[in-house]
Amino acid sequence: NETFYIPGSLRFVTLTYAVLDLRTWHMSLVSAGHPAPLLLRANGAIESQEIAAHPIGLFPSETAHFTTWEIAFTPGDRLLFVSDGVLEANGTAVDDLPHTSEAFGPARLQSVWEKSLGLPQEEALSAIMDTLAVWRGRGRLEDDITALAVERTL
Repeated sequence: NETFYIPGSLRFVTLTYAVLDLRTWHMSLVSAGHPAPLLLRANGAIESQEIAAHPIGLFPSETAHFTTWEIAFTPGDRLLFVSDGVLEANGTAVDDLPHTSEAFGPARLQSVWEKSLGLPQEEALSAIMDTLAVWRGRGRLEDDITALAVERTL
């Protein structure tokens, strides 16, 4: 943050940074302006920790706040990362009513992610993108839409 902060500038960077130790299956992650990931445990339980923090470069280092989340993966666990464009995507009614201001939101995302338990990871990600495409309809895309999943199979 110290390297990127310029007083008075509105330039900033948002990201989630994660380090996964493949020997121990322990992940440490921090977010700077991105939504918290969703951890889908092999038993179907969903976990998340609010790690949203200031974007990098927007505030001086003494006031910028960043939180870490430590995760221990067990076999079958999946972690979903999404950009804010996924959660903020506005819906369009299927009967061609005007564009709504309601966002896709975390509850819809969580519901689709929970239902993906048992699907291959690629199909689980496709289910999210397909559900989001139906939700958006012909609505204008306001931001990038990115999803990435990490799964422990062993």
